[in-house]
Amino acid sequence: MSYQYKETSWSDALISWANRCNIPDLQYSHPEYNEENELIEDGYWFGLPRDKDILVRFEELNLSGLLTTDIPSEIRHLKQLKKLRLANGKRAWWGAEEANKDSDCITEIPSWISELTNLEVLDLSDNNISYVPQRITKLQKLEKLYLNGNRIECVTDHICNMTNLRVLWLAFNQLTDISENLRKLPNLDEVWTDHLPGADYGPVRMENDTIVICTSSGFSSKNIPPGAEVNLFDAIGMAFKAQ
Repeated sequence: MSYQYKETSWSDALISWANRCNIPDLQYSHPEYNEENELIEDGYWFGLPRDKDILVRFEELNLSGLLTTDIPSEIRHLKQLKKLRLANGKRAWWGAEEANKDSDCITEIPSWISELTNLEVLDLSDNNISYVPQRITKLQKLEKLYLNGNRIECVTDHICNMTNLRVLWLAFNQLTDISENLRKLPNLDEVWTDHLPGADYGPVRMENDTIVICTSSGFSSKNIPPGAEVNLFDAIGMAFKAQ
């Protein structure tokens, strides 16, 4: 669902929306460290800049935790965007019982998303999305796609055409199995989806001849049989079969 504006300038409309919805101006969240000076969370930029000159050439928009179902379609004009993060429906973590998933989260992937053809990273995790439409495959430069923590039941068969996709997170959805089309992604080297060995813990990625698994207590590694030329899903199967 998109809000309808009376303004003629898309930048004015976008800034007006941000002001009404209390979206902060562009600011930096500094890295967080624990008492042992170990990094807990990387620093990151978030919010929407109010400077129109910056908007035109803006490359990374992070509105995670700030949005409801009202996503302004004027975002489509940010043609230089490389990273778009719309995770965590407003004030609502996916598992929070008090969250209204229909009003506090994104319920569908907007049609205009396909116009952001320079996107390399798209994060729509922890919302209320049920379907991954074919139009998302127009993002041919996309390398990282985060859709975990939604209620997705199926992924379009055309996803195998996203040849630059390297990272795909689909865990904690309602998929009943692994689509054969996911197995056809030629450059996929990190995946997180249910019904895979290790998926209960976190992402599984392939590094040279090793499968690296994110577990509740850290990372573990499993060797891929020597000489095997396989895709990520085959490598995962071989690594766990050999244990």
